[in-house]
Amino acid sequence: MDGIELMVEEQKCIKRILLVIREECYGILKGDDINYDDITMMISFVKHYGMISELDFGRLYLKELEKAVVRVKAGDDESKLDVIANAISYTHLLYRHIGKEDKNGYTFAKREFPNHIIDIIN
Repeated sequence: MDGIELMVEEQKCIKRILLVIREECYGILKGDDINYDDITMMISFVKHYGMISELDFGRLYLKELEKAVVRVKAGDDESKLDVIANAISYTHLLYRHIGKEDKNGYTFAKREFPNHIIDIIN
């Protein structure tokens, strides 16, 4: 597997965690308790693997999500809305970003990069 294929596979893993985040939000919407351990793990995962470094809105959504979780833990039930809103907004942003990379970025790289650059990526 070359470096570009590896990045595509990593994006598939990120998309799976985005589905888990959405499922957690749906549970909150239905009235389930927030699993704080799970939500903390999800935030940690996307901070490390979710490409937020180049996405200003991504950083904003995650920061506001973390604040909302703290408020819910402190008893602010209404902040569950902020948990859902920021988590779902983040997933939409990242799906869009991944789609662009999958459709344009990686195909461009394979087609246009000289072999010595591809060798460096690998």
